[in-house]
Amino acid sequence: MQAFDEHDIWYAPVNDYEHVEADPQVKHNGIVVDIDHPDAGRVKLMAHPVRYDGEAPPVRRLPPRPGEHTREVLGEAGYSSAEIDALIGEGAALGYAEGAR
Repeated sequence: MQAFDEHDIWYAPVNDYEHVEADPQVKHNGIVVDIDHPDAGRVKLMAHPVRYDGEAPPVRRLPPRPGEHTREVLGEAGYSSAEIDALIGEGAALGYAEGAR
């Protein structure tokens, strides 16, 4: 950063999660929101990236639980129900019941 400053070059640091959350612009824009998750308790999420009339829409869906969409995703990838059951049974994929707490 010192070299850029010395040569009057525009730059911005690439922040890790801790620094992103502490960034004044992120705080001002309300980019990180806290919500209650039924399994994980209080979690931080990224707010909706678009503002409508200056307001971000509320969070309407929670982050998925481990394995919650396994069957759907593997089914869309062409796996049959029996193949998905086998993958879950072998531990190669996580089904929701196995991932629920």
